[in-house]
Amino acid sequence: MFVHKFFNSKIGVGLITIGIGFTIIGVVLTLAAFGITFGTSFLIVMGLFLVIYGMTFATTVNKKMNFKLLLAQRMLSWLLILGLISFIWIENLILQS
Repeated sequence: MFVHKFFNSKIGVGLITIGIGFTIIGVVLTLAAFGITFGTSFLIVMGLFLVIYGMTFATTVNKKMNFKLLLAQRMLSWLLILGLISFIWIENLILQS
């Protein structure tokens, strides 16, 4: 009941669910198979990022809190876009060399 009232956005709930899944998969792979590698660390970090990003889709009765959540959502969106652009740019440099 609390989750439904607080997270009225299906996108937020979906991002949190995917983030929890990534985090669990990363932890299981770290502990069971590969140890701490870039891939397993990336899964854990990306999962935690998606959980935090999904939480910014929540709305509350407090208008100041809604503004802070919207500001956090916009900042995390820009961080995600910059990360994707830098990933594409670095992969392009790798493929060119």
